[in-house]
Amino acid sequence: MLPQLIAAFDEREPSLGSYLARVVANVGEPAIAPLRQALTHPRPDVRGGAAETLALIVPTPVNAIPDLLKLLSDDDIRVREAASGALAAIAADDPSSVIAALGDQNVAVRLGAASALKQMKSVPPRAAPILSTLLAGDASPEVRAASASALGKIGPEAATELPRLREALKSDPNVEVRVAAAETLGGLRQLALPALPELVAALEDRTRTRGDRVERHTFTAAARALEMIGWEAHVALPDLARHGTLSSGFGEDERARAVVKTIAQDLEARRSTIPESALEQAIRDLDTARATLGDRTPLEATLARAALQDELDKRPLAKAREVVAWLVTYPPLAAGLGYALLGSVLVFGALWLRPLWLLKVNDLVKSVSEVSLPWLGGVKLPLNKVLLVGFFAYHPRVLDAWVRAHVQTARRTFDRNPRAQARRVTWTFRSGSTASSRRSCRADRSCARRSATA
Repeated sequence: MLPQLIAAFDEREPSLGSYLARVVANVGEPAIAPLRQALTHPRPDVRGGAAETLALIVPTPVNAIPDLLKLLSDDDIRVREAASGALAAIAADDPSSVIAALGDQNVAVRLGAASALKQMKSVPPRAAPILSTLLAGDASPEVRAASASALGKIGPEAATELPRLREALKSDPNVEVRVAAAETLGGLRQLALPALPELVAALEDRTRTRGDRVERHTFTAAARALEMIGWEAHVALPDLARHGTLSSGFGEDERARAVVKTIAQDLEARRSTIPESALEQAIRDLDTARATLGDRTPLEATLARAALQDELDKRPLAKAREVVAWLVTYPPLAAGLGYALLGSVLVFGALWLRPLWLLKVNDLVKSVSEVSLPWLGGVKLPLNKVLLVGFFAYHPRVLDAWVRAHVQTARRTFDRNPRAQARRVTWTFRSGSTASSRRSCRADRSCARRSATA
């Protein structure tokens, strides 16, 4: 009965074929063998229908993968597409054989394998170098486009191939490849930030395509990628605003304004986490975009501009609150820092205005034993160091002040010293032609004038 049902697959009656495929798939494992045989049926609609039905069977018929790989080189494109779709479902858990097929000499097999990978929910990172090589150098634009799309299913690990994706978006001659590269870059989100120049430049590309039976073009793919990157794409706002004023009849201006709106909303939502320099640049970019769009500026962009400015204005207060919160969290350390700050102000003030005070206080407390500092884990220090005067007691400014305070007393004491008086030295000399002076000078260089005759 199963062979007859399988043979009834008819592309001219798609609804009937779809119904029969579900009926056969519900049979389960017993239907696998006849379906694999049907993959070599002379009629392409039967081969394609058998491939599609294999993808519906539970449990997954992994033993059919080799047969489906052979079908990737079928003469009929619809059969090849059906085999590629079946491989995407059946080989999803272990796509090793599909990845290996990327190196096949037959372009149809490479295309089928890449197409199967791009239809999977995820692709192992080990496929990235192979897909990147195909993107950069395969002669078939279909293979390059499918490879670019498949890279997007790898996830963040595909960022290692960012240079080739950027190059494909920038210079590949085929619009399908450029579109696929832009879509994959958008999927990488913030990891695609280095590609912002290429994405902004791609906004100028209005070439349209009907790949995968859906009309797409590079502008839309690039705009969507910028939208997915989010607030960090704010540098593109001026260019998007310019395109938002250019009506082409295909809705690019509306799409550009929609992306401006989305980026502005993301900026507003994440403003508290945006670094200050980036916040300032984003405000400038929004101002430029709003000036370009004029009365067509989305309301969200205006609101975001005001919110960003408010955030920027309160940043100093926020930093002050952070410091206060930190001090409250660690009170012993806060007390130590406060004491050090206040003590430093007092000590430097005394050093400038009353330097001798430092020496007097140091002499007064230096005999006191060490004291313990609980906010520093019980560290013991001499009291003069705790009061900070011990670090400045012998500062040159303090010593100079001490000398000035005691020099006259020292001179008077020296003059009364008998030994100094006994060693007084006297000499005479002529001053002018008729008069002379005799000076008696002591060892401390103070002199007493005495009158004398020549």
